[in-house]
Amino acid sequence: MKTYVVIGNSAAGLTAVTNLRQLDKESKIICISKEKGLPYNKCKLANYLAGKLQEGDIQTFFKQIVEDENIDLRVGERVSKVMSDNAFVLLENGENLAYDKLLIATGASSIKPQVEGANLDGVFTFHTLECANAILDFIAKNNPKKAVVVGGGMTGLECADALYSLGLQVAVIERNEHVLFRQSDLRGSSHIEQRMKQLGVQVYLEERAKAFEPDFESDNELVKRVVLESGKKIEADLIICAIGVRPNIRLAQEAQIKIEKCGIITNEYMQTSVPNIYAAGDVACVKDFVTGKLIRSCTWPDACMQANIAAQSMVFDAGISEVKSQPYNGAYSLIFSEFFGIKFASCGPVSGSDSSYTTFVKQQESFYNKILLKENIIKGFLLVGDVSKLGVLNRHLMSGQKIDLGKVYD
Repeated sequence: MKTYVVIGNSAAGLTAVTNLRQLDKESKIICISKEKGLPYNKCKLANYLAGKLQEGDIQTFFKQIVEDENIDLRVGERVSKVMSDNAFVLLENGENLAYDKLLIATGASSIKPQVEGANLDGVFTFHTLECANAILDFIAKNNPKKAVVVGGGMTGLECADALYSLGLQVAVIERNEHVLFRQSDLRGSSHIEQRMKQLGVQVYLEERAKAFEPDFESDNELVKRVVLESGKKIEADLIICAIGVRPNIRLAQEAQIKIEKCGIITNEYMQTSVPNIYAAGDVACVKDFVTGKLIRSCTWPDACMQANIAAQSMVFDAGISEVKSQPYNGAYSLIFSEFFGIKFASCGPVSGSDSSYTTFVKQQESFYNKILLKENIIKGFLLVGDVSKLGVLNRHLMSGQKIDLGKVYD
């Protein structure tokens, strides 16, 4: 009988534990998470913040699996160190847990701007259920009227949309020339920016936050405004920082596991430079399916795919299974969301203007579709407003089959 230890219980951790038990009915499985509550789906946090879902609606079915499948779930516990030479993890409470195979699925943590006033009351990040609950508690206690979201990426816009639906006046600060700078081009983003302005949501482009200030005439430490580097001041009694995340690689670094800036380096079987240690999810550095570049994939489905391959590899390498996992073909970073009533889908290098691609564009006042091709093979797409062609475009990108877009858009 073997012992598998999984650090993390979000998308990658949950999927790995579930698959490990399906593949190995007898061995011991331990799952450790620093978050205290039951596992939940982070993709649904914005809808939870907006009041469209309750906490029970975003929780996963993992509790039942734990009870049925005899999995040792440790919530609210932190791993202090991974002792890769001796094959055990050390918990902060002093307990040692030996393992035969270890999966690091520690995810990523949100970045808070290094500006004056970042620790004032009313300044939050938005990445976990704890963050969302802290924001909701603050709103209930302080009844803020004006919110500023620092960062106009996916998380920033989803959060801004949620705050708007709660009745707050919302402003978004984005350092680049348009929102969704990594996921969209200028024309695609303009559709969303125009909609935001129609709803009264202010958008400050090519601006950076310089400081967060309190009400200097009051003794409390509540935030009152954002000062921009340009000198502009925006009134705000609630600020959400959504400027990005960093992979949680400390444990891997200290265990002498090879890493890149984007995360823990893995091979096509999600194995790290230490043979009995694997990585998956936001903490892993993997190849992009379309471009071949090293990236950190941040989507729930891709984290699940990586974890599935990692679990199969762990069981095979442990000698439990005779069936080797299929290799991981790379991160397929399809993003799908909705902001202020506008549906949005993006995949591939659509934000730039690489001349090596042929570009097909279909647009009207209400929508914008852009598809990147090489020899009539789809290499990426951006759908804003109208996502009705998502299914057919997605299938052709995955399969590598040639496509006649004239017929698709006929």
